[in-house]
Amino acid sequence: LDEKEFSEKLSSGKALLVDVRTAEEIASGKIPNAISIDFYRTDFQDEILKLPKEQEILIYCSAGVRSLQASEFLAKNGYSKIYHLEGGLGNWIRKGYPFE
Repeated sequence: LDEKEFSEKLSSGKALLVDVRTAEEIASGKIPNAISIDFYRTDFQDEILKLPKEQEILIYCSAGVRSLQASEFLAKNGYSKIYHLEGGLGNWIRKGYPFE
């Protein structure tokens, strides 16, 4: 999803927001209320598969590459309500969407 569509899904209050960046990246800021599951951790696949399949899941990272890969992994494992932030946080921040 682009920034506007991602923001609209997020504002519905029904989706789970997942940040797949590293702890170092998150230290510089994140979208409010995001949970962190570091894409590069050895237990990433186990951790992300703990997310509920019936809930909408919004995923983002810095540039959109890891979030796309995470989305594809979830889709291969039976998840169907997955949305990733196209292009990552750069445009999100530049366009003034919430970031803390």
